[in-house]
Amino acid sequence: MNRIKRILVAADKSDASRRAANYVANLVGGTPDVHVVLVHLELPPRMLEWGGAEDASVEAKVESQRDSDFREMEERRKVEGQALLEPLQEMFTSKGTDVLGRFVSFVEPLNASTISQAILDAARKHECGTIVVGRHSFPGAEGWFQHPVGENLVRDGSEVAVWIVE
Repeated sequence: MNRIKRILVAADKSDASRRAANYVANLVGGTPDVHVVLVHLELPPRMLEWGGAEDASVEAKVESQRDSDFREMEERRKVEGQALLEPLQEMFTSKGTDVLGRFVSFVEPLNASTISQAILDAARKHECGTIVVGRHSFPGAEGWFQHPVGENLVRDGSEVAVWIVE
């Protein structure tokens, strides 16, 4: 499959992400051999540290329970991310565009630099030749001295086309 015909759409909960996805769906809908990959980024779940126990059997039991709880929290976050991407997949499918997959990745810290790097990594992994983000997607990722995610993608994504949709 030709890389140029795979488009990665990075989405968060923002209206900008929905507008960007809608733009792409309208633009490429029904075009043969164009496929979309949907990606959502999340912070990994957090758990408070536990001081441990003097008794090794108690420690092992608590550690096992904490591992199980963490995996459950992680799975819940993935399910929530998949739920966020599901309506976008339905939109693409209804307009005649194949969605190759919906992926949720954990990124920490969740800032413009790590977000753009995770998006570029996802584009490489899924062999996408184009990345699409909304201009005001990932609003919490912009700090005083950081560039918006779209600018980072344009600067660092020399091997892909980057579309920043208003």
